[in-house]
Amino acid sequence: MTAVASPVQPSLETPRPGAGRRVLFIGAFAPPRGGPNAQRVGAIAEYLSAWGWDIDLLALRTPKKQAIETTMHERLVSHGARVEWIDAQPVASPWPWRIDGEQPWAEAVIERALARSQTATWDLVLATSPPFSALWAGYEISRRLDLPLVIDLQDPWSLAELWPYRSVVHLAWSRRLHRRITQAAAKTVMNCEEAAKAVREAFHLSEERVTHVENGFDAGEVDPVEPMPREDGADRFTLVHIGTMMTMEGMQQQGLWPQSLRQRLSGKIRTTPAPTNTLAKSSYYLLKALRHGLDQQAPRAAQVHFDFVGPWSPADQRLVEELKLTEQVTVVPFSPRREAMARCKSAGAVVLPLHTRRDGNPIRIVPSKTYDYLASGRPILCPCAPCDAWSFIEKAGRGLRAQADDPAAIWAAIEALRERGESLAGPSDDPAVARFDWPNLIARLSRILDDVIPVQTNNAKLDDEATA
Repeated sequence: MTAVASPVQPSLETPRPGAGRRVLFIGAFAPPRGGPNAQRVGAIAEYLSAWGWDIDLLALRTPKKQAIETTMHERLVSHGARVEWIDAQPVASPWPWRIDGEQPWAEAVIERALARSQTATWDLVLATSPPFSALWAGYEISRRLDLPLVIDLQDPWSLAELWPYRSVVHLAWSRRLHRRITQAAAKTVMNCEEAAKAVREAFHLSEERVTHVENGFDAGEVDPVEPMPREDGADRFTLVHIGTMMTMEGMQQQGLWPQSLRQRLSGKIRTTPAPTNTLAKSSYYLLKALRHGLDQQAPRAAQVHFDFVGPWSPADQRLVEELKLTEQVTVVPFSPRREAMARCKSAGAVVLPLHTRRDGNPIRIVPSKTYDYLASGRPILCPCAPCDAWSFIEKAGRGLRAQADDPAAIWAAIEALRERGESLAGPSDDPAVARFDWPNLIARLSRILDDVIPVQTNNAKLDDEATA
């Protein structure tokens, strides 16, 4: 028999005990699947179950090659969460009424939930995205079973400025569905305040209806990781970037990378919810900054080195070669989460380049790596405009910001980090960082869910407990 792990108690937030309240949780990407989306789904299922919530999770079956978070899956199951895997093949479609490629899975989830409702009852439907079709599935289930709905968005869907739509028709269709589901939900949970603000303004909803719970990190997994040993000498200053960049997309956007005729034609009708500089979320200005330092013959510029951990495009590689930086750039196409954290902990600094909006407004997302960077304890270089991500870093006193598209300013920040970077380092239990430990975040979510469940349901639970 599997031993049940002791529930982790949050250090800053008080969870609302579930007292057996039953939640149908629609979360496609769940552990053992890897990635930040699965981390959030896993944390919600694990900690709510540990605090007495009765969780039924419907998830998309994880391919074997993506099953890398086995420990988190074992923990959430040990706490009592029930996971049912729903099989479905993704389908690509050019039609605007197809929400996304996982819509066949969402349709299967609706069918399965309605079938299970013949013998099971729930107090609440919680649906998290991506995919956005999961929100639609939650909406349909809550409508047909007359249950309160809470939707949890890791990206602001039709209000996310970074992701292009095939046409204004596709964007308008998504915005219409987004509005309908959001207005039907008892609560909408975004992953940062800027995203919550955008939803409230777009759909005329109150702060009570639209709130936010950030993504985070698991201190129990991060803290035991030891820094990766380095054999490159004490003089080298290594900057580490973890995750995906948008170098090719940004260069195409600015005419710096060739496009096929089909790409050029489709680009003329594609649209985004807001104009952005995608190139800022790439290696482009980082590598230009390093080249600037070398050209200026800055002291110790030759000792500055970049480690890029994650997908690497032909555009990234061409930049490295054209700027003659092959000796100062290391590329690791894939790294397990634990190894990636070890690289971060051994870095002189970690790097968080963010896209910017051309209208000057703050961006509406906070990349999940932001929280891993804060947990690593290393100084953070953030080429960006003021935004929620930078606000978290600044309040924790953990980094320096530079103008996102200014290589000279980025280089100046790198030099400043070399001089006083260790003064910006710190532990993960600092309250400004520990607030993003998953138990603290899910404790906030537990209170949101409890507030949504009808009063008569809560009273019935208390009566049952008193009778028992």
